[in-house]
Amino acid sequence: MLTTFELQFKFIGDWHIGVTLNGQFQKYIHNQHLVLELDNSDENSIQLTFLGKDYLNPQHLDNVCEITGLYINQLKLNNLIQQSVFKSDNLEYQTINGCDYINLNGIWSINLNSYTVRGQLEKILNV
Repeated sequence: MLTTFELQFKFIGDWHIGVTLNGQFQKYIHNQHLVLELDNSDENSIQLTFLGKDYLNPQHLDNVCEITGLYINQLKLNNLIQQSVFKSDNLEYQTINGCDYINLNGIWSINLNSYTVRGQLEKILNV
């Protein structure tokens, strides 16, 4: 059973992140790591709305948020990041699959279930 979802970040600049689980707003975080208690449902849809880039402000040119760790039930499973999708407000980069380096405003999303996590564990263990 999937009980917790955690993301660790490396921030450059100010980033404001809205967290949604299964369509329900959960919380707002600002330049901090995320720990989220998952629903008891088998399918968990997680969306993070990233706001931290004012494209007209030269001081924001270097603003970056890098995902450095993804944990499920305290197990580090960074390979799951490859199943994420980032949809940005930039016309040239509207959809980025497997995104762990965010330098645009937009929505990062991932769908998790026990089969997905089990598949990643089997790959790691070569089962």
